Amino acid sequence: MHGLNLYDYSARYMEPALERFTTIDPLAEKYYSVSPYVYCANSPINAIDPEGKLVIFVNGFHWGDGGDRDYWDKNGGGFATAVERHLGEYNSIFYDGSVGYGVSVNNLLGFRQIDLETAVLEKHSLSSDYRYSAEYEQGIKDFDRIKNTLKKDETIKIIAHSMGAAYAKGFVQALLNSKIDPSIIEFEADFAPFQPTKQTAVKNVDTYQFSHNKDYIAGNKNIKGAKMIDTSSDENQGHSISSFLQQIMNLSQGSYKIEENQIIHN
Repeated sequence: MHGLNLYDYSARYMEPALERFTTIDPLAEKYYSVSPYVYCANSPINAIDPEGKLVIFVNGFHWGDGGDRDYWDKNGGGFATAVERHLGEYNSIFYDGSVGYGVSVNNLLGFRQIDLETAVLEKHSLSSDYRYSAEYEQGIKDFDRIKNTLKKDETIKIIAHSMGAAYAKGFVQALLNSKIDPSIIEFEADFAPFQPTKQTAVKNVDTYQFSHNKDYIAGNKNIKGAKMIDTSSDENQGHSISSFLQQIMNLSQGSYKIEENQIIHN
């Protein structure tokens, strides 16, 4: 590179004599426990990270692991890791899409008593409009940071589950309203979206919906403007994110569209 004897790995440069990368990872600030100069979190045998692209995971209802990889991997059968391996992209951010936790089914069935403060939070958590607004505000706050991490031709892919689907749409709309190029947001994929009929896909962002026909929590009605993907091949037709593991194959790198449940690359 420019006579400096550096190897260009797109997202970072390497000094071959030292066997070290000389530029920090684009998302170094998200991983304070790892040196910003390491590659694939010092695990190049198990992982690749050719471009430093960004995958955003937005979880649904949880019992304390919201905004955390554990929601997707420990409790979801390794879902996040499987997505990263499939996409070949290992830079991920995790957001809590339920706006608090400890509510939902148990409270609705009257299994426990709660105080007023908790009741207000839980009421909001069960409102798709509130979750949308909450993440819209977060998206505005995070816009500069996210924009500055992206290099030329890099994209954002958003993966949401359950309550997180409404939250994700608020985040996407915030980025668009902050004047990010719509083409940078490659797609939003909603798995078992909660309250689907109260949501609308964000204009100019490809949104794909994965719902099971025996999901008694979220149902399988279509989100307005989203492309419904056929999940009938899944043995488990329930709500958990782990029941969608085999659908990860329908998330593809590069720009594409889905027609008649088939992925068509542009």
